[in-house]
Amino acid sequence: MNTTTRFLGAFAALALALAFAGLPASAQAQTDDWEFVIAPYALFASLSGDATVGGAQATPVDLDFGDILESLRFATIVHSEVWKGDWGVMGDLIWLRLGEDKTLGGPLATVLDVEIDQFVIEGFLGRRFPGPNRQLDLFGGVRVWDIGIDLELVDTERALGLGGGWVDPVVGGRIKQYLAEDWYVIARADFGGFGIGSDISWNAQGGIGWEAAPWFSLLLQYKGLGVDYENDETGSDFFAYDVTHYAPVLGFVFRF
Repeated sequence: MNTTTRFLGAFAALALALAFAGLPASAQAQTDDWEFVIAPYALFASLSGDATVGGAQATPVDLDFGDILESLRFATIVHSEVWKGDWGVMGDLIWLRLGEDKTLGGPLATVLDVEIDQFVIEGFLGRRFPGPNRQLDLFGGVRVWDIGIDLELVDTERALGLGGGWVDPVVGGRIKQYLAEDWYVIARADFGGFGIGSDISWNAQGGIGWEAAPWFSLLLQYKGLGVDYENDETGSDFFAYDVTHYAPVLGFVFRF
C-alpha cells in the first residue's frame, strides 16, 4: 500500500470515528416524506498508484499516473439518494477512461498506447439519526469495481487486454452539521474489501455546503478514494491495482 493510501486511509478512520462520536443521545422524529437527491459533480482529480499486468513469469508493465486531467478521455460522476423517513438508499457512479502514450526504451524504441477504463458503482442501505442542527447517517452495502486495461504497441499493432472485476462489502457513516441557517459542514468515511474482494478499499470526504434554496445546494468537498487489489493468478494473467484518487469535488445537489 503506498504512502498516500496510508495517509488518506488514516484520515478516513478519523472521519468515521468523528461521525460515530457525533451520534445524538436523543434523535428527533424524522418526517415520513419521500426525499429524492441527485448530485452530478465535477471531479478535479489526481490519481496515484500502480497497475501491474504480468508477474514473475512475464515482464510486468507498471503504470504510474499523476495528474488525471492530462490523460482523461471520458468521465461520468453522479451521486443519488432516496429516503423515506429514517431509511434510505444511496448510490454513486464513477466512470473514468484514461489514456496515455508511453515510450519504451531499448535499441528500437516503440510507443505503448495505454488505456484504462475504471468503473465504480456503489449501493448502500442507510439509517438516519437526526438531531438538533445535525444528522448522522450510518450505511452499509457494496462497492463494485470493474477495471479494464488495454495495451497496444503502436508500431507492431500487438495488443493485450486485461483487468479485473470484484465486489467489496462496505460499511460507513456520514455526519452533517449546520453552522447557520443555510450553511453546513459534512464528512463521510467508509471502508470495504476486508479480503473478500480487494484487500481494502475506502472512501473519505469532507467539505462545506450552501443551501441556496430548499431544492438546491452547492457542495465543495475534498475526496479520497483508494483500493488495493490483486487477483490470484500468476504469470501473464496476474493483475494488481493499487491506486488512490484524491480531488476537490464540486457538487450540484438537487432535492425533490
